[in-house]
Amino acid sequence: MDINNKGVTPRISLEIDVLRGLEDHQSEFRKLNTYAEAKRAVNLSYVIKLVVYAY
Repeated sequence: MDINNKGVTPRISLEIDVLRGLEDHQSEFRKLNTYAEAKRAVNLSYVIKLVVYAY
């Protein structure tokens, strides 16, 4: 984490394989989203929140 950044949102760095796994979950959520007919991807931050909560 960058402690010198004075922004409100914390910044994290992820390994490439972790990021790819999160992007895979993101595409799975898009496939499951029949309400919006899968036109938009779910925000990656939302996927991260779900994974952290499930952990």
